Amino acid sequence: MLGSESKLVPPAALVAPFEWTNDATLELIRLRRDYHNDFEFVSNNRHERIWQNISNDLLNNGGFAASPAQCRRKWYSLKYGDSSNVGYETNKKFKNLFNDFIRKKGKNFFVALYLTAFSAFLLHLVSVLFGAPLFHNVQNTLMFAIYVSLLGIFPPAVAFKTHGPYWSRVFSDFNPETIPEKMVYYSTVGTIIGAWAGAIVIPLDWDRSWQVWPISCVISAYIGHVIGSILAVIVCYFNPESSTLRKKRR
Repeated sequence: MLGSESKLVPPAALVAPFEWTNDATLELIRLRRDYHNDFEFVSNNRHERIWQNISNDLLNNGGFAASPAQCRRKWYSLKYGDSSNVGYETNKKFKNLFNDFIRKKGKNFFVALYLTAFSAFLLHLVSVLFGAPLFHNVQNTLMFAIYVSLLGIFPPAVAFKTHGPYWSRVFSDFNPETIPEKMVYYSTVGTIIGAWAGAIVIPLDWDRSWQVWPISCVISAYIGHVIGSILAVIVCYFNPESSTLRKKRR
């Protein structure tokens, strides 16, 4: 619809007083329906151009000399019952998108946060079992568990949520199939291995400030996460899908 511009209307006709009749209103509704896809698939700053085309077609087809602003206000009045709120359509779309985000994406986000918090609690217990102080530096141990959980658990929690088969296949069977699965798999494994490897330097008698628990483990967890992410990009570039997935598609 945008490619074919209607004949431009003289400015004098656009500023003339106009009263909406039933025929003019029906023609406006028909034109707005015809231009519906244009409103949906172009940016908001181009809507004025579409309303100009509707105004031109309204004059050419039925002789109704309504300006683009009058057409726009009349349409808002018909659809929302408030002709004074010119930006109501945009605000309505934003509210719908926001509510959809809270209902769907927001729910998944909070589920991922719950799984991350639970994994931080488990990692705190595991750290104590592996030799971390039970009562001394409890805050440091907890922060270490939170760091590792955010790096290694939060990404797969966002991707897999509570779908057990995905967690089992990727982390128990070590068989990530798709690109997102490989991205979270290698970064998570790199984070866990890095956090474990950082504890090797703690008992050494180098007397360095970064040997204090859990500084070296946090640093090595970040390094492992970066290395795992780079490795995931390389693996996905040369082998984006597993052989098992390709067989399933065949």
